Amino acid sequence: MINNEKKSIKKGTEKGVKIIILSIVFTLILFLSLSYVSAYKWACLTKGQSVPNDEDPRYTCEKDHCRLCLTDTNYPTSFSKCNGLNVCSTFDGDGVIDSEPPVLNISSPINNEVYSSRNVLFSITINEPAMLYYTDNINGRGRWKRIQGFTKSYNRGISFSEGLNNITIKGEDKHGNTAEYVIVFNIDSREPVIKRTTPERGFVNSVFNVEYDEENVEKVMLHYGTENNMKELTLNNCPSGRRVSCSVEVDLSEFDGQEIMYWFHIIDIAGGEELSKEIIIAVDYSKPIIQNLNHMANDKKVTFFVEYVEPFLDEILYRYTDGRGKEREKRLCSKAGNGVCEDDVRFNDGEYEVDIIVKDKAGNEAFRTTNFLIDSKDPRIKRTFPDKKFADGLFEIEFDEDNPSSLLLHYGTPDDMRTSEINLGECTLDKFTFCSKIVDLDDFESREISYWFELIDIVGNTALSRAKMLKVDTTAPVLNNDNFWTLDDKGYVQFMFDVTEENFGEISYTDQSESRPRERRLCSRLVNGLCNVKKRFIKGHHVVDIKIMDEAGNAISERIEFDVV
Repeated sequence: MINNEKKSIKKGTEKGVKIIILSIVFTLILFLSLSYVSAYKWACLTKGQSVPNDEDPRYTCEKDHCRLCLTDTNYPTSFSKCNGLNVCSTFDGDGVIDSEPPVLNISSPINNEVYSSRNVLFSITINEPAMLYYTDNINGRGRWKRIQGFTKSYNRGISFSEGLNNITIKGEDKHGNTAEYVIVFNIDSREPVIKRTTPERGFVNSVFNVEYDEENVEKVMLHYGTENNMKELTLNNCPSGRRVSCSVEVDLSEFDGQEIMYWFHIIDIAGGEELSKEIIIAVDYSKPIIQNLNHMANDKKVTFFVEYVEPFLDEILYRYTDGRGKEREKRLCSKAGNGVCEDDVRFNDGEYEVDIIVKDKAGNEAFRTTNFLIDSKDPRIKRTFPDKKFADGLFEIEFDEDNPSSLLLHYGTPDDMRTSEINLGECTLDKFTFCSKIVDLDDFESREISYWFELIDIVGNTALSRAKMLKVDTTAPVLNNDNFWTLDDKGYVQFMFDVTEENFGEISYTDQSESRPRERRLCSRLVNGLCNVKKRFIKGHHVVDIKIMDEAGNAISERIEFDVV
């Protein structure tokens, strides 16, 4: 039994020893595996770098960039040891990993500064040797320019363009770590240039103007006044650029009638400044006064009379719009004595609205407007009616006149001459103007009268038509028989008209059943007061209008209908 217990104890001891040994082996394997993971690494070297360090150069990089596998003590080993590793560490000369970018201390250029020279000082210190670059963020197209090779300080000038500059300065250490700094600054190396100021001489009313070249205007000031009363005025919103100008209107009423001096002062954003020359001028703040304006037209010539009050007269102008719609402005007088300007101007035919403008030497002006019509052409009467032997009361005229004023019809006998005015508003305008008038001629029945037209235009030009002698006939013909036609079986119509008319003209008919009805003559004379004529009509229904007319134009009409089979 004791032996069995010993055997049992021995088996338990052996089992415990096995467990301890297995634990030790597992721990050792785990330790070795962890040691294996952290024992190797990829290293990225630059030309001239050595590992493990410069004092013990087991390997030195001869190219711009080298990649090799190292132990945890930085000794080279087989590339297979680093399989599966992706990180590439960089080293300094002592074998220490360098992943920090350089630190740049930029004293110049200063952000948002304005420089008065295109050559801008770059004053830079670095905490480690680094390459310096810069790029133009506005016009550089992403290209970097090298400032200096590996250095720890830089203190030189670099030339830049006028105006706004936006750059990025970059430092790159020998391990490829970079730091970038964005700086914005302005350059204004050119001082303002004043090209011209106005007024240049003579008189001023209230407006001052300066023309200048300056790309970066900070301030524009006007100095004006007398020796004992000088004033300063800052102009608002003056533009920057070349050949630009800025104006200001000043109340000079307190200096009216006095001489003052003035000059402009321009300052740019870099502190550059320019003063214009001092100019002495007289102040004329009062506007001219037009006391009277008249005109007199004679044919195409118009005489203007202008009475004015202005001790410092510059010129008197007239302004109008011509027939093509273009505005014209011309001088009427430049020297007028005793406050009176009188001069002649020729105009083409037409209606005008003319401004008369009086200007003084300071630019003050006054104007008044006058209206007139130029009509140099006499009216022309083209045709009158009636122009034959008889009159029935209808009179017509055709004339050429753009501006008719009145139209009169004169008619009658020498002892009884009458006048009738024609309403021009009822006339029609085509190529020429056509008017008509109906008057009662019963008092002159069967007597001879004369008539003519009188046409007057708007300026009084007159035209008279040629007088014509006519016999008055206001009575229409008389048809004495009602049954004036018969139709036979062959389509012939026999017409028999019994007419009473001293001044017979003609008898005509119009067949309204035709596709294009037209008037056809039946008789042009009577035989013993009769018109006897036969006409043939085609098959079908016919509607025929008959007209009997005398030489004066008086007429009667009849309508008949029949069928031809």
